[in-house]
Amino acid sequence: MAFATWTEDLSVGVVEIDDQHRRLLMVINDLHEAVMSGKGRAVSEALFEELANYITDNFGTEEKLMEANGYPQYESHRRAHGGFTERVRGLRAKCFDDPACASADALGYLKDWIINHDVLIDKDLGVFLNARGIH
Repeated sequence: MAFATWTEDLSVGVVEIDDQHRRLLMVINDLHEAVMSGKGRAVSEALFEELANYITDNFGTEEKLMEANGYPQYESHRRAHGGFTERVRGLRAKCFDDPACASADALGYLKDWIINHDVLIDKDLGVFLNARGIH
């Protein structure tokens, strides 16, 4: 059974963003599986590489769409992205000192981020973009 499962409740209604969010859930599930099988230490570096790619792709996509369409909550949304980025950098530094930490710290935080950020913040962005014909 997957640790973090995609449901339509997580969809923001913009295909490109939803695809990127699904990718993050796959990363979280891969890490969870590795940790449960005792391979968490071995995949820690790969996890953070994938997270760096996710941050670059997803946040870049969202911020370009927000800016291009005059999204009124652009600054607060961008700050939320910045907070996540800083937290991931902190986890990365901590996990390079102790790669086994990825199981406890990273999994819970990442699962919480994708679910709560999507539901609380990205849903509003999706509604805004959908009203402008972006799906």
